[in-house]
Amino acid sequence: MNSNRTSDSNININMSPKTGFAWRWIKVIWPFLAGIALLGGLSAFSMDILSGSRAYVEGESLWSKAQKEAVFHLNRYAESRDAADFQSYLAAISVPLGDHKARMELEKASPDFDVARQGFLAGRNHPDDIGGMIRMFRNLRNFSFMRIPISIWAEGDAYIALLMAEADMLHAAVLSGNPSNASLRPILERIKQINNRLTPLEDAFSYSMGDASRRIGDLLLIVMLTIATALMCFASYISYGILARKESSEEKLRVVSARAAAAQERREADARIRDQAALLDKARDAIIVRAMDHRILYWNKSAERLYGWAASEAVGASIDNLIYDDAAVFAEATDTVMAEGEWSGEFTRRRDDGSMLVVESRWTLVRDDHGRPQSILAIDTDITKRKEAEHGVWQLAFYDPLTELPNRLLLQDRLRQALVASSHSHCSGALLFIDLDNFKALNDTLGHEKGDLLLQQVARRLSSCVRESDTVARLGGDEFVIMLTDLPEHRGEVAIQTKAVCEKILDGLRQPYSIDGVEQHSAASIGVALFQGRNDTVGELLKRADLAMYQAKASGRNTVRFFNQDMQAAVIARATLETDLRQGLRDGQFMLYYQPQMDKDGRMVGTEALIRWRHPTRGLVLPSRFIALSEETALILPLGQWVLNTACQQLAAWSSQPSMAGLSIAVNVSPRQFRHEQFVDQILGALENSGANPRQLKLELTESVLLDDVNATIAKMTELKARGVGFSLDDFGTGYSSLSYLKLLPLDQIKIDRSFVRDVLTDDNDAAIARTIVTLGQSLGLAVIAEGVETEEQRNFLARHDCNMYQGYLFSRPVPADQLESLLAA
Repeated sequence: MNSNRTSDSNININMSPKTGFAWRWIKVIWPFLAGIALLGGLSAFSMDILSGSRAYVEGESLWSKAQKEAVFHLNRYAESRDAADFQSYLAAISVPLGDHKARMELEKASPDFDVARQGFLAGRNHPDDIGGMIRMFRNLRNFSFMRIPISIWAEGDAYIALLMAEADMLHAAVLSGNPSNASLRPILERIKQINNRLTPLEDAFSYSMGDASRRIGDLLLIVMLTIATALMCFASYISYGILARKESSEEKLRVVSARAAAAQERREADARIRDQAALLDKARDAIIVRAMDHRILYWNKSAERLYGWAASEAVGASIDNLIYDDAAVFAEATDTVMAEGEWSGEFTRRRDDGSMLVVESRWTLVRDDHGRPQSILAIDTDITKRKEAEHGVWQLAFYDPLTELPNRLLLQDRLRQALVASSHSHCSGALLFIDLDNFKALNDTLGHEKGDLLLQQVARRLSSCVRESDTVARLGGDEFVIMLTDLPEHRGEVAIQTKAVCEKILDGLRQPYSIDGVEQHSAASIGVALFQGRNDTVGELLKRADLAMYQAKASGRNTVRFFNQDMQAAVIARATLETDLRQGLRDGQFMLYYQPQMDKDGRMVGTEALIRWRHPTRGLVLPSRFIALSEETALILPLGQWVLNTACQQLAAWSSQPSMAGLSIAVNVSPRQFRHEQFVDQILGALENSGANPRQLKLELTESVLLDDVNATIAKMTELKARGVGFSLDDFGTGYSSLSYLKLLPLDQIKIDRSFVRDVLTDDNDAAIARTIVTLGQSLGLAVIAEGVETEEQRNFLARHDCNMYQGYLFSRPVPADQLESLLAA
């Protein structure tokens, strides 16, 4: 016993104060060391995950860019048929394929990481990022926030597979020969649809990956805070048990630990915010986040570039006061996004310099974890240039470029609306047809430039003589039309008011004009047609006003004439002509003349079939006398069918003559004939009955056909096109001239109207229009032919600007078939 006590005593004696302090210190410090090591490991893991997330977002940018390049090269390949473009497509599509290869390998239970690495390298990902991407995929793929971007990735790969299938079909079609644009259009349309579906997937992937990054960071932050809290509690317990007498030191240690944890948390939060802001700043569109009270919370670099305000100036400001001018539109859009969760539309916005721009904006309502509205995310795309281009096309289609007045097409539309409104309101209206007296002499004497200046001054004076609600239009040349609306119901009062307006116009037009400092004089003749309700058609009213105007000229000019019963002679003559026209159809009084169509080398390559009427008493009647009447009376249907049958029979007859066998025949088709429900069957029946080659038949359509059902028009044209029949757009540039319709229709040729060719050497506008039509036709892969070529100078001008097909009196007037055969033989 004594011995034991001695031994214990020795042990106590041998443990020096220094050793005891060290042991107690070790017991205090080891939990902190372990906690710091664990926090360090979690921090490294967090940075690795965030780096991987960043790499995936950058990889998506590479993936998206390569996919867009692939679609671009496919479209170029369809136009150029150049194998180099297809190789460029293959190089671009290898990026998504590489990422696809990596994903498929990583989804395996036991993946080959070298294969996955090679896939990511093929996807142009940075080698230093690939390890983190693989670890993030493998470690987190089963979490819900990672399953979303992976599923989007898989869906994108599926569309890439569809894109490759369409590319293979395009490549096969090109390799099979020289396919037409029409045969490639369905493939290109499907490629366009695939591209449109991929764009939102790419945005969704970036958004979901950013969301995954945030949720991972939040999870790691919670874990680290839990560990730090546990560490502090454990340290407090140990310190209380071992160092009870040093409470002040323990308090200092806890404060230091808490500050370190808070600093670490702030650094990690700042890093996440910087990474997220950097990703959003790379977007080309302006991205703006605003609170529910409209205060701006986020303003990316593209918003700075688009609107001019720096983020430091914009954040915290009220967005409705900063960039919106129309408070009502802004409020309506806000109500919609609050009710439906999203909104898209166009806005006119204000820049910091006061200038305005048009943006296409997409709003999304962001809710918090409890489903309460938290903020509104807006993505703005600048479409100012696109809207300006659309306005320019609209202005060209509906307004006269010289006077900026409405043209014939817009006038007819407004007159049609006025007739409908008049039938409801019982108000009357008046149509004033104004023609300048002796303008041609003035134009020929002073030149077209001075004549244009006079027309511009006339347009301004006419506009000043009427109300803003009235319409002043220029039909062409020196012809103007004014439409007065909302006039009294009583016809006598209407005539009195209209007469007063006409006298005001005549007085205004009689005043001297200053043309480049030289005083000139002009006057006008006015014809008036009154209307009320829908009893009259637009065409009939214009004819009446025109007849009255010619009556005014016949009465000595510089005066006004109202349409009256004395002018019915013209109507009677029209009825007589209709009767003769019907009799002519029954008696076979019509015949076809053919006008040659020449190429640049002077070879006849085709003809246009032109109808002539050999009347027993009227003599040879040109189509300008009876085609409009036949269209109005529906006689154009049997007449057009006769023309078609005769032309097909002529084609069949020429096919047995070597000198004529290669010629095509162009046949004019009226809008009414084209709209007939059996039009396609009539064409095919004429070809079948005659035995003519469909590829030598070309149907000429006027632009008025485009004003009807576009889908039905395309369907009919496509069905006939599949049988070999060609199509030419006649009188291009004189009517609606819709570029959007032009690229949809399966045309082979566009025809420059003779009105542009006639003055192509003297009128800069006509010359510019002719050049534009040729360039437009070439860009769309369409042949271009000019009609009305009467001089070598006109042909040479057209040839210099790459118009290589011509038709006109320079080569031959329209002649019967036998004379054409003799002409070709000669």
